[in-house]
Formats: sequence, structure tokens, C-alpha cells
Amino acid sequence: MLPLRVNPKGLMLALSLAGCGRAPAPEPTSAVETPPVVDDRTLMLSATDAARIGVATAVLPAADYQSTAAAVAMVVDPQALFPLLAEHIGAEAALSASTANLHRIEAMFAEDGNASELELDAARAQQIQDEARRSAVRRQLQLQWGERFAGGDVATLADRLADGRLALIRIEFLDAVTGQLRWHGHRLYLPSSPKPVAIQSAWPAPTANPTRLGATWLTLVATTTRLPIDARGTVDIPYSNQPLAGVDVPRSAIVYAGSDSWVYVAIDDTHFQRREIALDRATTDGYFVDRGFRVGERVVVAGAGLLLAEQVGQDAEDED
Repeated sequence: MLPLRVNPKGLMLALSLAGCGRAPAPEPTSAVETPPVVDDRTLMLSATDAARIGVATAVLPAADYQSTAAAVAMVVDPQALFPLLAEHIGAEAALSASTANLHRIEAMFAEDGNASELELDAARAQQIQDEARRSAVRRQLQLQWGERFAGGDVATLADRLADGRLALIRIEFLDAVTGQLRWHGHRLYLPSSPKPVAIQSAWPAPTANPTRLGATWLTLVATTTRLPIDARGTVDIPYSNQPLAGVDVPRSAIVYAGSDSWVYVAIDDTHFQRREIALDRATTDGYFVDRGFRVGERVVVAGAGLLLAEQVGQDAEDED
């Protein structure tokens, strides 16, 4: 439900409607005496009158808030990656063959000289050359695509990227992030994906987007369907050490006066204090705050707009 906005006549209108069907009074008067303002932000209203205009309260629950960093996620075309992956697979195969050949010749050389020293030297040189080639390809992969491609089962990785079971995602943060990013288990929502994909880990991208203030990361995610190249969406990644502790204020408790946002807190059954609230930390059902409100306090979730109308109306009368 959207927060209620009313004009200063709202309370009088609500109370007069509440009296419909009764015999008219000799003079048109309010069913409730003008509630006194205890201070500039506290309104006193009898329990009977509060019930008559429908004031209802809810207890503020404890809540934790995890800071998040906004980023843009997009599916990367792996075509430019495949030639390097293929070269790496070839280098791995050559190194495996030359290493096996070296071991065979070493064994033959040790057994009554069935292999010559020249053959042994040639086998060692070939093995060193193949190892250097594999290392060079790995460094190239790391420089262009990041640390994830510096080792591991590259052949399986290439197959899964090719058939769409795996997607390479580039994540660009809109602003600089000072805390530690928490990737594991975070879900990424893309408009082109039938369901969210889970991020297990990520690594810094070798190249950054100069139009973004934040860093750029890469991640590999398992998918059930092939994601379209360049498909993109927004994502909020949790970061920092410990979540903030505070309360979750229901969205129905928010009222507005001009450009300010307010919440009425029930000090007791007859006193309602208006407190300002910041709306920069939205939650599923309201807004998280870590100051100005306490766990267990009661806030007005119905009738707050009428309280505001009465209080603002009295303030305007006092100024006149």
C-alpha cells in the first residue's frame, strides 16, 4: 500500500463522515475536540478518538541490513576466447606427450643404455619447449581473460561454453566499492534468463570500462538454457564486513509533508510523536533504519495521514 497523502482538512472530513446517520447537532462541530500539540512533533489524542479515526499501530521488528553495490551485468561473447582455449588444449597435449616420451627414454637409458645420451637430451629439450609453450598460452589467457583461465580443465570449460551450459558474465560496478564483495551464493537476474543464475565466485577482469567509476569483474555461471550474447541486467552485490543492525519500518507507516518523510511513533496510547525517516535503504516490506527508532517501538500504520493533517493544520493556524 502506498503511503497516504492528505490535505489539512482530512481529519475533519473523516470524522464528519464517521457521524453520518446520526441526528444533526445544533451547530456543525467536530466529533473530536482539537487535539492538543504537546510539542512541535508530538500530538495528544484520546484512545477513543484514535480508535474512531482508525489509528492502528505495529511493533518495529529487529532487522539487519547488508550494504550492496550496484552493477551492470552482461553476457560476454566467448568467440574471442575459443582460439586461445584451443591453443591451450594443444599445448597441454604436446606437453603430456613429450613428458611421457622423456620418462620412457630415461627408463631406457637407465636400463643398460638402450637409449643414447643424445636421444635423452633431445627428449628433455622437447619437454622443456612444450612446457614453455603451455606457460606462454596460460599467461596470455590470464592477461586477456583473468586468473580463472590460468589453469584447470580447459577442455571441459571450452565444451561447456560452446554448448551454452556455461556463460561468461562481465560485471561492471557503477561506483567504487571499499568493502569486500560477497559473491558466493548470490543470484543474478537477467531479463533473458527464465530463472536466476547463481554466482559461486568471480575474479577481477583484466580490462575495465572507462565510463564506470567502479571495478570490473568476470564470472562463470551454470545455465540451463543458452543466454543471448550481450544480454544484460542490473545486480546488487553484497559487500562489507558485518551487516548493520536496526529496524524495518513498514511502508504503510510512511507519510509525507512537502519533501520530507515522516513516521508517527506511539509513545503511549494517547501520544504520537512524528519522526523523520530516510528512505535510502529499501527492503521487501518497507525501509531499514539504524538510528532514530528502536526495536519494539510501535509505529502508526493506519491513520497516520490523518494525524499529520491535524498536526500540520494546527501548525498553520498557530503561524496565522
